[in-house]
Amino acid sequence: MAACPGPGPFPAAPYHRLLASVGVQDPSGWIAHWQREPALAGLLTRHHGRGTSLTWGVVLPLLEALRRSAAAGTRPVVGLSGLPGSGKTTLTTHLIELADAVGLRLAVASIDDLYFPGEELERSMAGNPWQAPRALPGSHDVDLLLQQLARWRSGAPLRLPRFDKSLREARGDRTGWWQREADVLLLEGWFLGCRPRGDTELQELLRVGSLSSEHGLDAPESAWLLRTDRKLTDYLPLWQEFESLWLLRPLRPALTRRWKAQQEAGMRRATGRCLSGEDRERFVRMILNGLPDALYHRPLLDDGASSADAVAILSGRRRCLWSGLLADLPDGGLAAGEPAAAQLSSSADSSSIG
Repeated sequence: MAACPGPGPFPAAPYHRLLASVGVQDPSGWIAHWQREPALAGLLTRHHGRGTSLTWGVVLPLLEALRRSAAAGTRPVVGLSGLPGSGKTTLTTHLIELADAVGLRLAVASIDDLYFPGEELERSMAGNPWQAPRALPGSHDVDLLLQQLARWRSGAPLRLPRFDKSLREARGDRTGWWQREADVLLLEGWFLGCRPRGDTELQELLRVGSLSSEHGLDAPESAWLLRTDRKLTDYLPLWQEFESLWLLRPLRPALTRRWKAQQEAGMRRATGRCLSGEDRERFVRMILNGLPDALYHRPLLDDGASSADAVAILSGRRRCLWSGLLADLPDGGLAAGEPAAAQLSSSADSSSIG
């Protein structure tokens, strides 16, 4: 079998430091090994090359991190955070295939698996200004997940509920459980690691009009944000379970609108069904205004105890433009607009891998 393509056009130096942090001391040899690996070549062939840069930029380094964590025997949890449409499904699909190929007992779960059962879910989301049936903080049974993690760490198989979003006229409901013997768990979701700002700060932003003028929230959205912020407190014990947090970061948060449109177009081709344009726009507005980026997601890039550990910056086409440790992230590399894209693209062109 011919060697598969190498890493994409992202800067080599931060990528190599990321690899060193997960135990890869010879990046060139490691890359050559994976280029010859039949499991990777077969995977990329089956997926027609989709997600190649994401596989090199995130999947393979993350796989090394998970193997290293599993070897410690403590049954760790690693978090993967990314906005809807950022490629988490592709990434985790590739990760599961490669983990099986290298003999890693990996479990992958989404925080969406932990939505409350139907009636309780309805109560948790009642009155939200986007008419969303789920997704926001407060719609997940965090206590149940923490209980199941404790059982798993005591030696039991990992056992979590399933959630079918197509039930109850697409409002969703629980549908049984799944379990797996696993040495490490990857948990993914769109707001993992986000932390509450507190009533005092939000009330002040509301008083001076910043929630509207700077963050684009209307009055009902501003009122709901106070509730969502309080609900985020319930997730803090879960965030503390993470051994590390990996972040998929778009150049611009508004790219989730494009990604959601592409996602729905694919759903229409596959099933003949998809969200209406109005429903899709409501969903995107919920993502952007339910947890405004500058208040909740951007702080994950601040150097502190609650920040992400590793970051991948994605283009509008979900290509990995930069992959590395948070400490190596270029100053201004995530500013909104095209200058950020130009800076990262220029950096990639001048010092890329391969």
